[in-house]
Amino acid sequence: MASLAATLLWLWPSTVFAQAYPIPFEAAVGLGVLNDHSLSQWAPTLVGAFSWDYDENWWAVLVVEGEFSATSEAEPCQRSSGDASANCVDAAVLGGLRFRQTPHASSGMRPFAHVLLGNYWKGSGTDEQEFISDHFATQVGGGVEIRWAESIQGVRMSVDFRRVFAGDRGRNQVRFLCAYVIGPRRFTRRPG
Repeated sequence: MASLAATLLWLWPSTVFAQAYPIPFEAAVGLGVLNDHSLSQWAPTLVGAFSWDYDENWWAVLVVEGEFSATSEAEPCQRSSGDASANCVDAAVLGGLRFRQTPHASSGMRPFAHVLLGNYWKGSGTDEQEFISDHFATQVGGGVEIRWAESIQGVRMSVDFRRVFAGDRGRNQVRFLCAYVIGPRRFTRRPG
């Protein structure tokens, strides 16, 4: 099966790939702080993201985001001693759309909003991987992206609200994030 897929990819004209943009065109890595209202705790968070942000005329782009963040609410993870398991970090993988007004220049500041859906894994506090629980999560937020003139680099600052649906143990989280963004995009110069 894998050889069939590889053969099809080899035979597929490169112009199809050039027009379909199958690979992410922008990457971001960021550090932030997460406030978990359910646990009344603040925790550092590490986020990595990919987006298919290729053309300045697109008002919505596909985004996939991964995160390692809050300490699990599992009892072994909440102990202050050093005997907690290494499996006490929560993680999430979310995907969705980022909306923004179409820019008129390749640099400057532009606001955005995004809606993401995905999976949230709660650390179990044990070394047994099968005890990790996974839950559906939604995340809405927004912020600003700052791009430098004639550069593929930028900074994205955002505030997000995430709801983790876990029955009576659901979680409400607010995240503040600052991310370094890199990715060339094709911009057309506007007259004037």
